[in-house]
Amino acid sequence: MQCANRIRTILRSLPTLLSVCCLLFFAALPYAGAQERKAPGPVQVEVKAQDGTLLSGVTVFLGGRYAPSGADGRAVFDGVPEGKQRLAVEHIDYDAFRGNVDLAAGVRRPLGVKLNPVVWSKISGKVLLEGAEQPLPGVRVSIAPKSVKATLQGPVEFMTGWDGAFVVSGLPPGVYKVELSHSGCAPKSFDLQVAPNMQEVSWSL
Repeated sequence: MQCANRIRTILRSLPTLLSVCCLLFFAALPYAGAQERKAPGPVQVEVKAQDGTLLSGVTVFLGGRYAPSGADGRAVFDGVPEGKQRLAVEHIDYDAFRGNVDLAAGVRRPLGVKLNPVVWSKISGKVLLEGAEQPLPGVRVSIAPKSVKATLQGPVEFMTGWDGAFVVSGLPPGVYKVELSHSGCAPKSFDLQVAPNMQEVSWSL
């Protein structure tokens, strides 16, 4: 009889024991999940020229933050969350780098970026009166970037001289939109491919 009573007592207490075990198990789950999460480590972006020279003073943008590269060519970012982030690297003497990077959780490897130096171009030429082929002074000229990789892009605005001539220096290569306007003439616009060692141009209005 005593054995039977003990068995009945154990059976009656089983639901309570199971409930306590379940509560302890589910209470431990958030703690375990928190233990598995990895805090985002610092991100280092190393910037070099194409010849391998470390570049300092370069502005690096990452995930809504920005920092300059130091003497070691590295910009350091703390607290950037994991996942896809926008990365941009800019310096006036180099083509800009823009792209996306996937950042892992926890420890991150340094990111390396190599920049191409800008080969500055010059445009010179004249604007002529269409049909008469005479120099047209006082023409307003706007040269705005459409597809240019360099950080420093413009736009550039100026007026032609008394002989219709102009010279523009310090333009990075790429595609630009040129707009010409003058009182008494219909405005004109067109695309222009700018490259090093360009020959003189002749535009009419």
